[in-house]
This record gives sequence, C-alpha cells and structure tokens, in this order.
Amino acid sequence: MTAIDEMVEILPKNQLAKITKDPAKTAEAANLMYVTDATPGIARQRKGKEFFYKLGEEKINHEKRLKRIKGLVIPPA
Repeated sequence: MTAIDEMVEILPKNQLAKITKDPAKTAEAANLMYVTDATPGIARQRKGKEFFYKLGEEKINHEKRLKRIKGLVIPPA
C-alpha cells in the first residue's frame, strides 16, 4: 500500500473531495511540491564529472531532497 493509498483511507470523504479540487492542496497532502510550467523547476548542471541540482538560483544541498531527485527514473524517449 502506498502513502497516497493510506492517506485516502485516513481522510474523511468531504475533506478528500475538497483537496482534489485544488492541485496545490492535493500535492501538499501527498507530500509533493506543486509546480506549474510557469514556475522554475529543478535543474541539473554538470560540474566536472559530477552533477549538482538547483531550484531557481539556489543550489539544493538538502540530503533527503537530493536522494529523492537521484531516485527518480526517467523513461527513455
């Protein structure tokens, strides 16, 4: 069972209906960051043989966030 499945079971139906109408609240409830194509996203940049990640102009140093980013799998095109 995923965290989202657990959340759906815990939340009352009226509260669940309320957050599903608001993408930002839905993302927050699922412990995600809501972004649109109008907001800057996470960029990966090379430095020597390694990469670092930035959100806007700020370098991401938070270990938990870096682990999550590095764990993302992008399917081949």
